[in-house]
Amino acid sequence: MTPHLATASRFPAPRLLFFLFPLLTVGFGWLLYHDYRGTELELRRLLEANAFTLAESLARTAAFSLESYELLQDETVERLTASARLVAHLEADGRLQATKLGALAESLGLFRIHVVDRTGRLVMASHPLVDGATAPRDLGPDVLGPLLGGQVAELVLGFRDSRFGERKRFAVAVARPGGGAVVVNIDAAKLDAYRRQAGLGQAVASMAANPDIAYLVIQDEEGPVSVSPGVTAVESFDEDPGLRQVLESGRRQARFVARDGREVLEVVVLLALRPDYPTVFRLGMNLDFYRGQIQALQRREILAGVAFVLVSGLLVGLLTTVQNYRYLHSRYLQTLALSGHITEHMAEALVVVDGTGQVVHRNRKAAEQFAAVEGEPLSPELAAALADATGGGHLRWADALYQVHRQDLPGIEGAPVGSLSMILLRDVTAQRALEEQLERDRRLAAVGRTLAAVTHEIRNPLNALSMSVQTLQRRLRETADTRSQDTLAVIREEIQRLDTLIEEFLVFARPPAGARRPVAVVELLDRLRELFAAGAAAQGAVLEVAQTPAADGLTVRADAESLFRVLVNLVKNSLEALAGPGMVRVTADRASAGASLTVRDTGPGFSPEALQRGLEPFFTTRPGGTGLGLSISAEVARAHGWRLELVNDPAGGGVVKILIGEDDLT
Repeated sequence: MTPHLATASRFPAPRLLFFLFPLLTVGFGWLLYHDYRGTELELRRLLEANAFTLAESLARTAAFSLESYELLQDETVERLTASARLVAHLEADGRLQATKLGALAESLGLFRIHVVDRTGRLVMASHPLVDGATAPRDLGPDVLGPLLGGQVAELVLGFRDSRFGERKRFAVAVARPGGGAVVVNIDAAKLDAYRRQAGLGQAVASMAANPDIAYLVIQDEEGPVSVSPGVTAVESFDEDPGLRQVLESGRRQARFVARDGREVLEVVVLLALRPDYPTVFRLGMNLDFYRGQIQALQRREILAGVAFVLVSGLLVGLLTTVQNYRYLHSRYLQTLALSGHITEHMAEALVVVDGTGQVVHRNRKAAEQFAAVEGEPLSPELAAALADATGGGHLRWADALYQVHRQDLPGIEGAPVGSLSMILLRDVTAQRALEEQLERDRRLAAVGRTLAAVTHEIRNPLNALSMSVQTLQRRLRETADTRSQDTLAVIREEIQRLDTLIEEFLVFARPPAGARRPVAVVELLDRLRELFAAGAAAQGAVLEVAQTPAADGLTVRADAESLFRVLVNLVKNSLEALAGPGMVRVTADRASAGASLTVRDTGPGFSPEALQRGLEPFFTTRPGGTGLGLSISAEVARAHGWRLELVNDPAGGGVVKILIGEDDLT
């Protein structure tokens, strides 16, 4: 390879540079435009956020101004009304003298007191009438009509013009006990001045004096309530549907609109001048600062473009590096945040421990269920329980079953594998219970089908055998062979016992599904008491049947006979478990989730195996038992959509509960 060729292969050809620089310029220009648009949008969002904050503050200021003025006016009305009532009371007691009315007005801080009769004629006044002047015009029937006519007892006359001069008065009137009215007023110069200073219009005008504010408008459905100086036209709700949308939904809006030939940012928020008087508050913001920032941004982008042309290679490389770093850093932070969010809210408990068994990281579930604390070792009990689950397995903890998965992780900063271990514990209690229930239901269904087939095949020859034995008994009655007759009687009893057992098999295989109707629980309990009271007393046991106050009048929708047979079977089992003196208690209760029928005895209770398998067919702990009583009871409950539950009473004895859903209560 010649030096010339080597040089040509080391540097780009001029034609390549001719195409490369415009391509890089276009690419960089796109980046500048993207940055410009992003910054512009961010400025707009910032401007809108500040405008919203300012609008809500100004809206509250306007509402507070109106509220403070109305509060002052209400206090003034209360004071004047109290003074007027005092004057009326003094007159009714005969202690009011016309000559002392002026002094009374001065002591009460009033400007004038007028007393008129029911026709509006002036009876007395706190000041002498000048040159024989008549009563003020605003004391006649036209003004005091509702008060003089007895429709109201008090009347707020509000601001009134002075008869002499240009000063304002604020007056109220109350009814005289004998008819007519007592009218009092004060010099309202200060109140009127406060109204002008703190009124809604003045508040809007003073707030609009800020150079950054183009205009302020408060309006309701009928039109403008108050506008800032310079506003000549206000769009109605029909002309601007966005205003009605804010009024009805309460959601604020921001938009760029043209006003007097220039663009302004207008924000619209809901303003409740009174609890029952909603309005909209419109704030127009000048965009001079925003335009200045945009122009500065444009100048900056242009300068950046020129600088790129001058130092394109270096700048492109630098910008590419910076952009990549920012992008990767952002994605890295997002990934960390996402992974942290996922692990914190995952359904499984997650614990990461180091080689010493100290917790390096744990999620919320691990903290709640296993009390794992970062920076501290696992509890000795949990560490011992996890020791046998190195590669996986199951852990029983606090009455729950957890599936354990343990995996060694690479250490931090080059530490060897195994210096950190991740332990994932998933609560499979409900899943395991569901699997066991499904497996139990499958076995019960298979047993039921088998029993139905077998009992059908057994029952036919058993019936034939029973009929044959009956025939032999009839033939032997005429003979004196009593021994053969006794033998046939025993055979017939055993056949009847087998027939009863077959009947139980059939009931288990196909639980009766009688018509379900409302059944009063108290009637079932009374029947139980009558059926078992004598038998319980005979073996020295006590049978108690009761309802809690919440179960008073309890009625369930059920097959009455099937439910009664279940209760009979449960009480019978409890009495047999006592095998002597003791107590059997049957209780009906009602709670928010439904109702329960509970049979409780003071016997030895259920063994651990009986608690687990007591509802399985053919499982029995009693010699001579068939193991079908509880199974049939459970099937009847399941056919109703209920649940049968076996537990032991902490005080001793066994407890069987029939849990009835809320939907079956009437």
